[in-house]
Amino acid sequence: MIRCLDSGTVSKLRGSVLVESPEAAVRELVQNSIDAGARHITLKFHFDTLSLCVEDDGEGIAEEDLPKVGLANHTSKYDSSQSYGYRGEALYALYNTSSCVVVYSKQRGGSRWQSKVLGDEDEKIDRVLNDFFGPSFGPHGTVVMILRLFGPFPVRWELAKRKVAKLMRSIWRVLFMSLATSKTTVEAYLIESMDEKSSVRKVLDTRGCSTIPDLFVTLFGPSKLDFYHFQDHNTAIDMYITQEPILRRDLKFVFFENRSLYPPKEWCMSIGRYIFQLKYGSMKGYFNQSIDNQTGYVILVTSTSTSRRLLSNFMPERSTVHKEILDSVRKAISSVFMDDNANKITPRRGRVNVAEQASPSTSCTISSESEDDTQNIREVSQDLFKSGPDVINQVDSSFILIKSEQHIYIADQHACDERVIYEELLQEFLDSFHDPFIDMRVKCPVAIEIDIEAAHMNDLVARKDYLRSFGIDFALQDSKIAITHLPAVLISKAIDISSLRSFMFELADVLHEDNLFRCHSTDWFRTIERIPKPIREVLATKSCKLAIKFGKRLSTNEMAHLIGELGKCRLFTQCSHGRPTIVPLGNIDTLANYKAFQEDFTLQ
Repeated sequence: MIRCLDSGTVSKLRGSVLVESPEAAVRELVQNSIDAGARHITLKFHFDTLSLCVEDDGEGIAEEDLPKVGLANHTSKYDSSQSYGYRGEALYALYNTSSCVVVYSKQRGGSRWQSKVLGDEDEKIDRVLNDFFGPSFGPHGTVVMILRLFGPFPVRWELAKRKVAKLMRSIWRVLFMSLATSKTTVEAYLIESMDEKSSVRKVLDTRGCSTIPDLFVTLFGPSKLDFYHFQDHNTAIDMYITQEPILRRDLKFVFFENRSLYPPKEWCMSIGRYIFQLKYGSMKGYFNQSIDNQTGYVILVTSTSTSRRLLSNFMPERSTVHKEILDSVRKAISSVFMDDNANKITPRRGRVNVAEQASPSTSCTISSESEDDTQNIREVSQDLFKSGPDVINQVDSSFILIKSEQHIYIADQHACDERVIYEELLQEFLDSFHDPFIDMRVKCPVAIEIDIEAAHMNDLVARKDYLRSFGIDFALQDSKIAITHLPAVLISKAIDISSLRSFMFELADVLHEDNLFRCHSTDWFRTIERIPKPIREVLATKSCKLAIKFGKRLSTNEMAHLIGELGKCRLFTQCSHGRPTIVPLGNIDTLANYKAFQEDFTLQ
């Protein structure tokens, strides 16, 4: 019998759609605080139970309004054009996806703090959470405490408890999107449980961040940003772009009239490629040959001819405003980065030095000004393997000291093994690709249906034979494609629809731009570019996961074998992601305190 779901079940399902992750809960609560005029927000996380507390010094909630908190479609921001969103469902969704929500608030000028408990009949629950999180209860503001986010959904709760470092990176990204265009500051604390006791550790403080580059560095680590400005009679765009390529793909942000946008991933990647071609395309040097081409950027769009009309009808749903805004952004960025006279229309171009220390993810890129040093590194590296290097010792279970003639080198054991495995995977893949008797297609356990835009659909269909040669096959089903076959290296993606969808989008972008490398060489290394970039990235990730990790103790024979295998690689100076594998430390003849060095590392 088909029955209508009861209202309680419908509420929980709707709530789980709006608050789909811990970072989404943080986003909703932080934006509520900003909309309430908060100057400072304090966050406290307990990741073991997925519980959190958000405290602000905003205007607070009026006593007569507090009973309405947590009711569906109730909001105090309906008439505010400055609001980030006003569906009136944030607290309602959190209430339906958590074990309990406790709200405290005191309006500016109010007499006392009021409280409301959502989702638990225990009268002591607010006291328990109050004792655990310890909010400060300032002169005015609001405190929201959530117990066990996704608690009513045990499977979701377990899946959401990712590694703390990964979860914090996602939350930091959400915070940047909320804080970049506001004057609000944030402190964040991590509550850690140990032996029935808990400790509180500060993990973030943005009070010293007065600019967007300051906030970028505080949240995402040391980096240098270049500043660009573009303006015409319709559009003004400020851009902060990482000075060198980075490994992270998710540091791409777009703001429209001080509001964060959520453009499609494929659009962000496309803009990143435009910027990369202009900004990094002229970089020379040995290390840049296989570096992962990622660009970090913050783009702020203001004063477009359509902005006032769009603002008057602004709603947070993407479909209502994104297409027109993003078309305007794409046109402006194309003018800046594709015009031969780009430098002439960006008079305010200049660098913003936000950190003296370069990002680790970009430290292996050699600029054109360093060609002499690059040549030295290249020659030394070749001589190193010709002379047969001697292993001295392992350092900190992570690096390998090497002596060759009168030179001392240090090798990164993880990067070395990653390069060896990466070239093995590439050669194996290309050998299968060139063998006419091998069908690279592996049938998926079940066909995976993916919604895809018409433009991407056309690109994939037009190159279906080309994709089949790499083991990728699919069938058309209305506005969807059903992935039926994948190459062996990608078959693990058959159980991760989201990852497979992103992969197909990137593949369609490559096909759309006709970036198909045509080379008839019989040398496998010269035909690497025939492998579509998204597949190469999968191979690079696989080699990284299979490689020896830091902290792994190696015997002298194992270290010697690893260095010997590295010497056989065609591009032995860097791992698959661009980090250097081996670098010179100095010449023995000029090395200070060489005897002490000899004793410390038992040089033979």
